[in-house]
Amino acid sequence: MNIPWKRWVTAFVEATPHDVRWVHRSTGEVRAFNPRRLRGKQRKRLESMLYEDHDWLEVPYEESDEAFFHMRQFAASTAAGGASRDLIMALGDPKPFRAFRVALQQHPDARKAWKEQRQHAAERRLWEFCQTWQLHSSHPTFQQLEAEAARDEEAARDEEAASEAGTPGSEAANEAGTPGSTAADT
Repeated sequence: MNIPWKRWVTAFVEATPHDVRWVHRSTGEVRAFNPRRLRGKQRKRLESMLYEDHDWLEVPYEESDEAFFHMRQFAASTAAGGASRDLIMALGDPKPFRAFRVALQQHPDARKAWKEQRQHAAERRLWEFCQTWQLHSSHPTFQQLEAEAARDEEAARDEEAASEAGTPGSEAANEAGTPGSTAADT
């Protein structure tokens, strides 16, 4: 199936431990599930649907510690001094996630940059999710991430091959009697 990229990216952006998102790998459907808001029969019916049909996949969300780390990195790297100061102060609040969102409302440029950063991170997580579940999309962003991953993999292989071939003390270097080999090696 060619997944509905934009709809699924939104699910990846919105998924949290309290607002779980599920995607159906055959139909592309997205479901939100907030366990704290559903009660009784409604909750059991939704849980039954999600757990009995193995095509429903839970969207992996960013853990709180990881999200806080990304917020701190963003706050420290924000070019606008006032925004950076306000965002860093918000992270010291007893409710840092809420305070961070409020601080972003005061700085439209920082809010836009934060939204773009979250979007890109969600797209990357979705691409990795698709690799795990062998899903595909014809969306240009998916294709771009696919190409980037292929380039990164090729560069890593080239680096590993170069390292093995030219590292003093490696088998290839020792067989050639290059510097780094010992008398016992030759």
